[in-house]
Amino acid sequence: MFEILIPSIVFSYSIFNIQLSNIIFYPYLIGRLYTFNGKLNIKKSEFVPVVLFILMSIISTISYSMITNDFNFRTIVQLIFTFQYLILCINLKIDQCKLEKKLIFYSRLLSFFIIFIFIYKGVYLNLNTLFTSGRLYGQDIIPGWPNSTALPLIFTTWIILKNGTKLSFDLILFSISSILTTSRMSIAAIIILWIYFLIIKPNKEILKGKINRGSIFKFAIVILILAFLGFILMKNESFIYRLGVTYDRDNIFVSTIEYIKKSPLIGYGGNTIAQLYGKISNNVIMYNWQHTHNAFLEIALRYGLPALLFFIVILYKLFKEQRSFDSKILFLILIMLATSQILIRNFTFLFFIFLLNVYNLE
Repeated sequence: MFEILIPSIVFSYSIFNIQLSNIIFYPYLIGRLYTFNGKLNIKKSEFVPVVLFILMSIISTISYSMITNDFNFRTIVQLIFTFQYLILCINLKIDQCKLEKKLIFYSRLLSFFIIFIFIYKGVYLNLNTLFTSGRLYGQDIIPGWPNSTALPLIFTTWIILKNGTKLSFDLILFSISSILTTSRMSIAAIIILWIYFLIIKPNKEILKGKINRGSIFKFAIVILILAFLGFILMKNESFIYRLGVTYDRDNIFVSTIEYIKKSPLIGYGGNTIAQLYGKISNNVIMYNWQHTHNAFLEIALRYGLPALLFFIVILYKLFKEQRSFDSKILFLILIMLATSQILIRNFTFLFFIFLLNVYNLE
């Protein structure tokens, strides 16, 4: 039954800015609580900071609404939205093998969809604009484009590498599709996974100077593939340009800090810089940015610094629970991705952190 979530996780469609996976997950969770059969348990170490974080979010939302005398439909959605973080303090015993198969199947569909749109839109005809003017070719067509789109592809890449550490069609497919999202952090995530699982982990003997013909051959193949990828990317003018673009993030960072200084304890009731622009004076902000492009800044801005502190405690406890280094690598990659986008507010992102707990139940 739990696998019904997977299509909405991989294809992260939203209804009234609420992810479809959210809408499906809550009734499922409530149903599981009502018909408790021993498969659900609360993680005590995370439960307290999660509840405190949700409480701070609610206080922030209600307080800001009262101060501004602005209580509307968006406020109600914000209040309901905060309860999605409960997923971080529960464990569900699920069929891991079936779950992985579903994730891989729908990630294949997503990958083929990305490649189809890439060809259909003719983006391949001018690759030198892929990472600049051409990078939004999937917007309004592929849900979550570009940053959220890559999340299931990165997770399934990790699954494949964790299970076999070998080159395969799915590994190549998901890696190429992740690159085609044009998300810089997603490309970095794929490269890190390849280096760890295909070079460092299986070739420890070679790295220590011990010779094995089979290992050396595989080692050389992976090095050549990564070198070729690096060569292609570094020859791409738009990619080089995007690597050096920081003016937007610099201005967003300074502007957000200015906002946080004015309301450090309760934030702005779940509102981000797009809603604050023109309403709260800020001498630094230059443009009407959509959001902070950083999950930690976003939480501090929306709900205040105490809420951010509680969330950091949650992540720290979750990281300590990772039993294998493979899981720790993915966890750190997910956090790395969150530093460039507001993914911590994304249910797909939270779902994949939750799934890591499934591996800790083994």
